[in-house]
Parts: sequence; C-alpha cells; structure tokens
Amino acid sequence: MTNEKTSVAKSSLYGAIFITVLKLVVALWTGSLGILAEAAHSALDFLAAGVTLFAVKIADKPADSDHQYGHGKAENFAALVETLLLLATCFWIISEAIERLYAHSMKVEISFWSYFVMVISIVVDYSRSRALSRVAKKYNNQALEADALHFSTDIWSSAVVIIGLIFSSYHFYAADAVAAIMVAVIVVGISYKLGRRTVDALMDKLPEGLYEKIKKEIQKITGVENIVSLRMRQAGPKIFLDTTVAIKRTLPFETAHSIVSDVEERIIALLPNADAVVHADPVETSDETLMEKIRLIVSTEGMYPHHIRIFYISGKKIADLHLEYSDEFNFVSAHEVSEKMEKKICELIPEINDVRIHLEEIFAPALTVDITSQSALLVEQLEKIAQQVPEIHRCDNISILQLENKRLKIAMNCTFDASLSLDAVHSIVTKIENMITKQIENLDSVLVHAEPLKDE
Repeated sequence: MTNEKTSVAKSSLYGAIFITVLKLVVALWTGSLGILAEAAHSALDFLAAGVTLFAVKIADKPADSDHQYGHGKAENFAALVETLLLLATCFWIISEAIERLYAHSMKVEISFWSYFVMVISIVVDYSRSRALSRVAKKYNNQALEADALHFSTDIWSSAVVIIGLIFSSYHFYAADAVAAIMVAVIVVGISYKLGRRTVDALMDKLPEGLYEKIKKEIQKITGVENIVSLRMRQAGPKIFLDTTVAIKRTLPFETAHSIVSDVEERIIALLPNADAVVHADPVETSDETLMEKIRLIVSTEGMYPHHIRIFYISGKKIADLHLEYSDEFNFVSAHEVSEKMEKKICELIPEINDVRIHLEEIFAPALTVDITSQSALLVEQLEKIAQQVPEIHRCDNISILQLENKRLKIAMNCTFDASLSLDAVHSIVTKIENMITKQIENLDSVLVHAEPLKDE
C-alpha cells in the first residue's frame, strides 16, 4: 500500500519538474505571460507534489506513544501548504497581468513551440491526474486526492492559455494577459475549495451527512435502545469514532457483547477505514419486569436469587424469593444480609410493599457413585410409579446416584403430550416427584425431566 502511494506521488513530482522547466523556457523565449503564469503554476505543482510526497511518507507511519491517533494529519497540513502557495501565485499573476493591460503592452511571439508545450502539459497533467485519482480513491488519501484535483484543473487552465495564444497570433496581445487572469481565477477557485476542505479536516469537521448516516445505522441494530454519544474525527484517510450505546441492563453479558460487536461491524461496513470504539451503557427499559429488577438488584450484591414470585394482596405487591448463601455465612449473618436486601429492594422498587426471603446454602459438588446398574428393582419400581400417571407416555433414562451420606439422588425423563400447557406439565411433574418421595426410602432428591412426545 505504502509503495503504491509513494510511487504515484514520485511520478507526479517528476512530471511537475519536467513541465515546469519546459513551460519556463518557452515563456522566456516567447514573452507570453499566459505561458509564464502556467510555468509559475507548474512550479507550484512541483513544490506541492514534493510536499505531498513528504506527507504521504509521514502519514503512513504507524501510531506511537506521541501520536496515538497516527500521523494522518500530515496529509491535511500538506494540503494547507498547497493552498497557501497557490494563492500567493495567483496574486502575482493577476498583478502582472493588470500591469500589462493598463501600463504597457508587450508583444508576444507565437510559435509552434508555444502550442506544443501547452499540449504536452495537458497530456502529462491528464495522465498524472488519472493516476493520482485512482490511488487516492483506492486508499481514501486526501493529499493525493488534492493533487489529483489540482492537476485536473491544470488541464483547463492550459486550454485557456492556448485560447489566449490563438488570439495573440491575430495581434490581440491583451488576450494573453486576459488568459493569465483567467488561469489565476481558476486557481483561486480551486485554492478556495482545497483550503476549505483542509481547514475543515484540521478542525475535525465531518463530511456532510456522515454523522446522521452512522447514527441511523446504529439505531437500526436490534438491542440498541438509544445512542448516548457519538463522536468522530478524521486524520488523513482514517476516521476515529467512539460511541456509547444504551443497552437493556438485564441482558446477559454475552448478549450485550454481541450487540456491541454488531455496532462495530455495522460501522466498519460503512467506513472500512474507521477505528471504532463502542461502549455499552446499561439502562432501565420500560418493559423491565419486577422480577427482572429484583434479580438485578440481588445479583449486583454478588448473590444468587431464584424462585422469584410476585403476589398481589389487597392492593399490595409482595415479593418472595430464594437466596443462596455460601458456607461462610452462619444463620445470624445470613439473616442480617437478607434483611438489608429486603430493605434495598423496597427502596429501589417503591411499588414493592414487602419482601420475603427464603435462605438456602450453596452446596459444594458432592462425591457420588452411579449405582443404576445395581438397582434393577428400584428402576422397576420407578417405572411402575410413572405408569400410575396416565398423562405420562414413556419413562426412560433413569439414573440413580448414591451420595456420600448414602442417600439417593434420582433423575428420570418422562414424555408428555406436546399439546399440554407448560403449567399442566409442571403440575404433573410435581405430582410424580411427590409420589416418588413418599414411596422411596433414603431419598435425597428427585428430578423429573419433561419431554414432548415426538411423532415416530
């Protein structure tokens, strides 16, 4: 990438040197102010091409501790130098032309070489402009783009000089000075546009409509509730963007991270050369349920709630939940923590009138032994219990584990009609678990996994 940009910048520089020397020789020979103005213009092209080559090399340096946003602004400074040089030349050309028009007249010698040098200039400028424009577009390089625009206007200014030479050949020598003024006016117009773009870049002004375009694209992403902030700045071809997006605070971390990644990908798709930093700001949303709010409050304290239920009693809202405590808590300390949690929930959720917390201990993984293969009679007993429930179509995958205290942990799969409601299935599962608890001795726990009946 660097070699291609440097190569086209060097080619532009060599072309500018060749054209400048050629125009200067012919201008001094013929006395044409129009060609002399073009020679001065080309001399500035040579200087501007040198500045551009230098800027391209500097801008391609990677970011370092002193320039953490890279060196891309070197391109903008190069464009500013070009603008100032062009404007200085314009003032000189216009001043000299006015002096020739009103102070004295100078005869211009018109020859084949006068036309030849201008035609050669147009051909060289056209090839330079095309090469610069192609590479500038490929790498979004402002310095090369400015050079391409610069040299494309040289084509028109050279054409104006040729017209002036044609009029001068018919002894309308003032046409040469007028042509010079027209060249200067063209250059002033280009300088203004180039200068304005340069100042805008140095002042971190964004291209027209880019801010709204990026904002609309981010707002389309599922999971983004709002855009808290969006800032962009351009340094050479690179745009540095940072944005903060509001995301529902109850979402799991993985989901929130996925949304942030989607935002980054959407930005890069629109601005391939962007350096985007996306920050997520968790916010409360209007669709957040009371249970989600309670779960969030408890989890921020490093605790684990489950079985959260909300009851409406005589116009009041009562919350029930289970809290798991590690074995470092004793009964007194666990009770104190639960009381503080109850108060905090009521303070942060005023619509909750009362909170009731059930205390549970988080049990460490227990050493178990799978005794299913040695428990044929128990497996048969479990199957018979399941057969007593008409809603159960099949009972399989029975597992019997023996804990360290010799108590049994039973797990089994039961198949139900797919048309049943979740509440109905839960009620039946609870029923069979209770039946097993009553009929099996030395039982620690039983878990019945419900599966829908599939067509076979």
